[in-house]
Amino acid sequence: MEHQASIVTPHSKGLELYKCVVQRKFELISTFDLTPPPEKDTILHFAVKLRDMDCIKEILRSCPSLIRCKNSKGDTALHIAARNGLDEIVNLLINQPNRIHDIEGGGEVEYEATDQVLESLIRMENKKKDTALHEAVRNHRLFNGNTKENYLAVLKLLTEADREFECFENNAGETPLYLAAEEGLSDVVRQILESCPTSKYGGPYGRTALHAAILGGYECIVEILLDNMSSNHKRDLIRTADNDERTPLHFAALHTSPEIAKKLLLYDISAAYKPDKGGILPVHLSAQMDNVNMFDMFFEHYPDCFQLVDNRGWNALHFAAAHDSTVVLRRVLISGNNYLLKGMANEVDNDGNTPLHLAVDYDNIYAARYILRSGIVDKFAMNKKCLKVVDIIEMKKDPNWGQPPKLRGQKIYKEEEQSDGEIAEDNQSPNSEDKKKINEIHLLVATLVATVTFAAGFTMPGGYNGDGTPILATKAAFRAFVILNSLSMVSAIAAVFLHFWATLHQGFFFHAIFGNSLSTQLIVFACLEMVAAFMAGTFAVLHNSQILGVSVCCICCIFYLFVVLCLVFQYTGQVLMTLVQGATWISDWSSRYVSIC
Repeated sequence: MEHQASIVTPHSKGLELYKCVVQRKFELISTFDLTPPPEKDTILHFAVKLRDMDCIKEILRSCPSLIRCKNSKGDTALHIAARNGLDEIVNLLINQPNRIHDIEGGGEVEYEATDQVLESLIRMENKKKDTALHEAVRNHRLFNGNTKENYLAVLKLLTEADREFECFENNAGETPLYLAAEEGLSDVVRQILESCPTSKYGGPYGRTALHAAILGGYECIVEILLDNMSSNHKRDLIRTADNDERTPLHFAALHTSPEIAKKLLLYDISAAYKPDKGGILPVHLSAQMDNVNMFDMFFEHYPDCFQLVDNRGWNALHFAAAHDSTVVLRRVLISGNNYLLKGMANEVDNDGNTPLHLAVDYDNIYAARYILRSGIVDKFAMNKKCLKVVDIIEMKKDPNWGQPPKLRGQKIYKEEEQSDGEIAEDNQSPNSEDKKKINEIHLLVATLVATVTFAAGFTMPGGYNGDGTPILATKAAFRAFVILNSLSMVSAIAAVFLHFWATLHQGFFFHAIFGNSLSTQLIVFACLEMVAAFMAGTFAVLHNSQILGVSVCCICCIFYLFVVLCLVFQYTGQVLMTLVQGATWISDWSSRYVSIC
């Protein structure tokens, strides 16, 4: 038993050492072998995590070589201190006295702390190739129980201790300056540039800190980056392209405000004409993202770039039509008076497609609407596949539609010409008969409600006095009857009028927006008001028998319960469809955003 008790394993020695730290028995630390255990934190790592300054000082006095030891993740004690924003500990670790006494190997040895030793400590990397500066910047926003000022103090200590360190990339290709710009940490960016003017600004995918700042919309960081560089460096940074050959101006074109783009173009005008791998220019991206402010800025200052096309032959209007950029299309084709831009509406790409071809092919109804409303588009234009716009519409309805386009184009366009500039999709729809029957039912219901409410307006409940005034005119229920009956009649007549107006404007868009949706809502509204008017009129007549009047009102409320149940059953299915469509929409926009970035 005594022999077993005397056995001391490496694990038990480490445990006893950790106990000394926790119990603050610092005088016992020097009695232990402080050789770092493999694949574990050293006693210095442990003390830094506990944030115990006295213990750290004792460990450094006893064994200063631990300051360069790494744990299983490759982190030094300085990494941990910087990661947690422990500015006092960082200061202690990098500002040791010039002469340190080390008790190792049975005697004292004196060390001279040189600048080279300090620089090598600060530049040490973990397994992710992160330096202590990487860790401080990455965790700056987390605070970890410390204030923002603590992290700024850490950054200042690290950058000023080694001003010549250029801060190379980690395994992810990120420099500390890039991380700060990506996170929008303007104070960190300023601190790094002030202390290390030569700091590297590279990032993943060949991007720079300027790319990251613009992509995040951090205008203040863009100003800091440009203000702290010479003119040549500014131009070089603005011209630097990523792996897809996209410059910072390409990313600036994605944002609503043109101020960032103006700052970039102030130093390098040529950036407006530099394409990416696909030949896409910044002005094309502004049209694609429906960024009308940026679009106007390019036209005002650089109108000649609108004559340029990408590798597919797309101009700015092709991009707007393909991505349903309705604001840009409305500004150019309808509101604007610039014939240079309007002339682009009939230009064709490498496949012979006009912007209208693309709008229809990508199912962008509203984009097609604005292009057609301009009145300057060639609706009969054929692409290189001998397809007109209406041919693309028919092919979407019936993929097996195989007759030669030339044989069917004449008949279709005769019907299209009657639609006053709109594509006659309704007349060619396979469900046109069903839609016609639905419209007839809507019109019948609206007419019936209008007739009943109109008659009720002159057949007042309770009768009339000798002078022709209603007997119950002073009753609140009677007044409610008159108002509700009037609203019901007006709603029904409005629905009838919409159906009449839709027959005069037979375009697909008018039917979709006004002819069906709005008239249906008006009819439902009229029915609800008519039942409410009946309840009010009955209650007014039965004012002397309130029990009977309330009973009638309760019976009428069954109708409202029936309507609610119908809506519940209808929208339960629609919610499921909406979730599916929403997921599809998010996926489409995500893929679009990834393709842009």
